[in-house]
Amino acid sequence: ILLLVLVTAGAAYMRNMILTGGLNKSDRPEIDGIGAVAPTAMVVGTTGGRAQEIGAQILRDGGNAIDAALATAMAQVTLAAGSWVSFAGINNIVYFEAKTGKVYNMNAAFNTVAAESEYEGVPGLNITALATMGQKATEGHYNGRTIPVPGFMRGVEAAHQRFGKLSWAQVFAPVIALAEDGFEVDAGLAGIFDFRSNILSHVPETKAHFVNGAGEFYKEGALFRQPALANTLRQVVEHGADYMYTGPWAEKAIAAIQSTGGRMTMADLANYRVQWEQPLHTVHNGYDVYAHGLPSYGGVNLIEALNLIEVADLRNTLHYSQSPESFYWLAQIMRPSDVSRATVGDGADMNSERLLERTSMEHARRLWAHMADRGGYEPLAPELAPKHSDGVVVIDGDGNMVALLHTINAIAFGESGLVVDGISLPDALTNQLDVARVTPGGTRLPDPAVPAVVLKDGKPFAAFSTIGAGLHPRMVSVMHNMLDFGMTPGEALNQPAYGFSLNFPGWMGKLWGNYQTVTAGDFSPGFERDVKRMGLEIVFNRSYAGYVVAAMIDPETGERHGGTIEQIGGRPVGY
Repeated sequence: ILLLVLVTAGAAYMRNMILTGGLNKSDRPEIDGIGAVAPTAMVVGTTGGRAQEIGAQILRDGGNAIDAALATAMAQVTLAAGSWVSFAGINNIVYFEAKTGKVYNMNAAFNTVAAESEYEGVPGLNITALATMGQKATEGHYNGRTIPVPGFMRGVEAAHQRFGKLSWAQVFAPVIALAEDGFEVDAGLAGIFDFRSNILSHVPETKAHFVNGAGEFYKEGALFRQPALANTLRQVVEHGADYMYTGPWAEKAIAAIQSTGGRMTMADLANYRVQWEQPLHTVHNGYDVYAHGLPSYGGVNLIEALNLIEVADLRNTLHYSQSPESFYWLAQIMRPSDVSRATVGDGADMNSERLLERTSMEHARRLWAHMADRGGYEPLAPELAPKHSDGVVVIDGDGNMVALLHTINAIAFGESGLVVDGISLPDALTNQLDVARVTPGGTRLPDPAVPAVVLKDGKPFAAFSTIGAGLHPRMVSVMHNMLDFGMTPGEALNQPAYGFSLNFPGWMGKLWGNYQTVTAGDFSPGFERDVKRMGLEIVFNRSYAGYVVAAMIDPETGERHGGTIEQIGGRPVGY
């Protein structure tokens, strides 16, 4: 499941994003990375500038990086109205604790439903249906079997109990206020409401959450309040995450899911456990890189790519924006990540040596020799579809670092049309059926999340998280820019941005095809021609920028640098 970026600028934006197949270079607006620097602390997020302000205020009030990251993520969900992230989504964290010098890895991703066996008869997402994106979605499948067991709130609780500094109530207070007092609907959220209005009208409780007193969906500029969500969060403060896993919310959610054919039970929610896993590790150019570990496989992809860059010695060649050869080979290095989905869908054990072997330097040396001999890497063609998610990174005044990734992994609210007491129930399995069918019932669903932290000589250096089309190629190029070329996050994000380059038939071929999508930066005369002669064609596409957030500590000054992409409302906030 690659979490490709969905829509945050409404129906017209989505139509342009999917149907135009990219913009010509002469027509393409630049996507500028935003860089910021602050003396003490930094909070960066992919969306929801106000959410990052909430996180920064948590730090000012005496909280630490975990407190700030959790508050920021919950504020992002609130500002998104549960459309692309949800309190019933996933929550994955890589955390560096300054006082111990240790890196911790929390997996609070989806579980499969215990009663399901291979999910026979469950409707998947038909990728050809994406041709209608930009038009109003007229039907949903309304099948509760596509809703997995959520982990987000258990993850919030587990991370706070283990590492939080402020009280549980203090972390929730600004998020509850945001839901209660409301905020002004922007063009992106208004577009999503319009795009999904028919699906959101299917269930009375859902529709009531998104319409005004006149029964109309909220428009741009309207004040949008979420009193039902505020009340649910108050109950979570009082009763803990149990309120959503064994209490009244759980009972209502199970009733809603079962009313649409779902097989999830109260036992599925009650038996959910957060997993603390070993992060994956490699040494790259003298930096210790720690990435999200198994059963997720995004960390495998990242470590493998960084090892290939090391073996290929790309840091001692011209930067990829100046060298067609470097550009070509970096694109090839990103492609082996395609095998992860095939590995899962093939029924492989996600904890097997087969997957872990890809993180070794010996594997990288063998694979690089193979690629160099053949002149590149032939990509596979997994079935992809746009999704969305959010990333948060925080570095506090003590040097604690958090990289967090959360998502619903579905298209804007999903197809089920279910919202229970202000919390959307995403149908993430519509695009993860190949993975779910080979995952035992009641166990963790593998995903490609890849939050990561980096140390230098045992000291905190940087934290990264990524969403959308940046899930792998943008993450790799940003880390390459920072770790190998000494750039700050803002500088790294202003370099040409790699996008996906996969094989797609028909109308999607121009968008992905046998191309390397690039979304920012100019090249020297003849650059594109020379790359094409090597067998790789560049397609410029503004929409698939790849949203990476990063923060770092300047080793000499101690200043905190942050960077993100402004396109969907991300912002670095420091003090």
